This record gives sequence, C-alpha cells and structure tokens, in this order.
Amino acid sequence: MKLNIIKFCVVLTALVTPLLSYAAGKPFGVVHDIHGAAYVSDAAEKNVLISIGEEIYEGQTIITSENSELHITSTDGGLIALRPETEFRVDVYEAENIPTDKVHMSLLKGSLRSITGWIPKHNSEAYQVSALSASIGVRGTYHEIT
Repeated sequence: MKLNIIKFCVVLTALVTPLLSYAAGKPFGVVHDIHGAAYVSDAAEKNVLISIGEEIYEGQTIITSENSELHITSTDGGLIALRPETEFRVDVYEAENIPTDKVHMSLLKGSLRSITGWIPKHNSEAYQVSALSASIGVRGTYHEIT
C-alpha cells in the first residue's frame, strides 16, 4: 500500500510541476549569478529563496536583500543585474523572434543595471522599464536605473 502511495505522489508531482511553471507566466530568463539572498514572489505573494539556475517567469517579482546582487540572463540574450534591496517585476515578456515581441518590466524599489537583448534591436519601443522615479544614464543599450 505504501508503495502505491509513493508512486501516486511521484506521478502527481510529474504532472503538476509543468503546470506550476505555466501558471507563473512565460519564461523570462535564468538566474546565472547571485551574491547574498534573493527571493522570488509569485501572484500568491509566496516568497521563495532563489538559487543559481532557477528560471524566472513573466509576472514574478524578484526581491534582493541587503548586501545582495542577482544577475538574470533573459531568453533574448539580455542581462538584468539587480542591486541590493531591490524589488523588480517582469510584467510582459514575449520573445518569439517576431516583430511584436516586447519586454515590459517594473522597478518597484532599488536599482538595476540592464544590457538589452535582441528585442529592442528590432523595435526600441518594445523595451520598457517603469519606475516611480528614476535616475538614468544611457550609453548604447546599456543602462542602470536607481
């Protein structure tokens, strides 16, 4: 009987895990570097500790703690570096290598550095970062917002 329950749990996990990723939104990128502690928060506002190699999805909010930094490589080849005490959300991410691709992000608190991928190279208006207030320096496609 115990073996049947274990098999059931394994099968259920295999079926549900892809659905959880899908519920979070479209894939945005992968965490490729982290120093300190950072968390990902989903629509249910559940904070989960982030580790290297973890996928980030559209609709998720990333929160870095004091003295921490997190780097995400987006699927279009861009780079987002989140500085300490930052809250960042990927609002819309469509990267199908078609003219309607777009990326809309929100800097809710803190600062970030960005090197854009191929999406804004096809359509510069398709790349948007929203913030309540900002100080920005732009040199080419590399910028940092605080």
